[in-house]
Amino acid sequence: MVVLLMGGAFYLGRIAVDVPPQTIRFYETNIADCVSATTGTIALGKPIVWAGLGDSYSAGVGGAVNGAPFGQDPTNSFAVQAAGLFRARETGLRIEMDLSACSGAVIGELFQRRADDGTWQPLRAGNGLSRTDDQLWYSLPDPLKPMRKADIITLTIGGNDAGFGNVASSLYDTTKNGCHRLGRCTLLADGGLANAADDKPNRRFKATTHDEEWSELRDRLMHAYEVVGELMKPSAHMYIVEYPIPFAIPHGRCRVATLVGARNMGYINRFGVKLGQVIRDAAAASRAALRARGITAQIDVIPWNGVELTSTTTKFIPGEPIAYNPHGLCGTDPVVLDIAPITPGRVLVDSFHPSSAGSLRAACATAKAVYDTYPDIQFRYELRATGCPTD
Repeated sequence: MVVLLMGGAFYLGRIAVDVPPQTIRFYETNIADCVSATTGTIALGKPIVWAGLGDSYSAGVGGAVNGAPFGQDPTNSFAVQAAGLFRARETGLRIEMDLSACSGAVIGELFQRRADDGTWQPLRAGNGLSRTDDQLWYSLPDPLKPMRKADIITLTIGGNDAGFGNVASSLYDTTKNGCHRLGRCTLLADGGLANAADDKPNRRFKATTHDEEWSELRDRLMHAYEVVGELMKPSAHMYIVEYPIPFAIPHGRCRVATLVGARNMGYINRFGVKLGQVIRDAAAASRAALRARGITAQIDVIPWNGVELTSTTTKFIPGEPIAYNPHGLCGTDPVVLDIAPITPGRVLVDSFHPSSAGSLRAACATAKAVYDTYPDIQFRYELRATGCPTD
């Protein structure tokens, strides 16, 4: 795999997979706001273009310890790895990855457009959007622009809106409200979103009840998916990837279980499961809304592990069955990184981000879904899943 990315606080890159250097397409960026970038292009032939959109779970945060900002490494991106699992059946074919995911991205920040007066306004589906409108594409944030030419789009979004970053921070809250073993994990105990009082405006919700919070998040996601469905090519296919469930069944030999406690591990898993359900509901609602406007958009949802986690245990919270991830923390080959201080070289934002094993699982699940549902790739490429986990 050949990778060419030029520095910056976030990775915004175009990557050519398994091709000679002269076919690389790339972004050059020095931004920190997920809005603008300059581009350079060198390409030959007609590739399949794959756009990796979204937040840090797509950007490559996690994996092996490295010195990059936020620990980002594009080779740890599940989307890049998924594209690398395909091999062209003919000489000269290739898959080009437009990796434009941004760490910390939220729906309102990503799905917006610059108005004539220079202000950023929400991007709404069904409001005169047209994929043939050059002025519209010019007004979009750069991280959305790759989907115009994309054949395959992968997307992770919604985790920051729901407050997953606050969950990681709460583990270091030493008060009685924190999510450490002796804390009450106030952030998640009530079953709502993990919002904090100091969240930025684009992460806040108007809802006043927990159920309404989740419904508001569902609506945000639905509108975002609709926007992609309206603007992507009619032949394109979008794959929405859920977030990993962090914990396996707790046991005393697991250090993170000792630090966090079984009950709080249960709260965090319960939150992750609910987020996954809301993502699936939003995707279904977006497909229905698009069909009502005469648009048949190919939109699929992929669980991070490749299968929905349905097995439950009451070992987190007695009397409350909660799903667990056999490949979560305290399990085998954990798909997420441990709490940062446990691993030398880690920082707070690394917590719960994909491990190398986790990125591989998501890559394999995504590649299989693409191969099974995107006809063009079946004729032009073969899927080589050697090294993919089988459990």
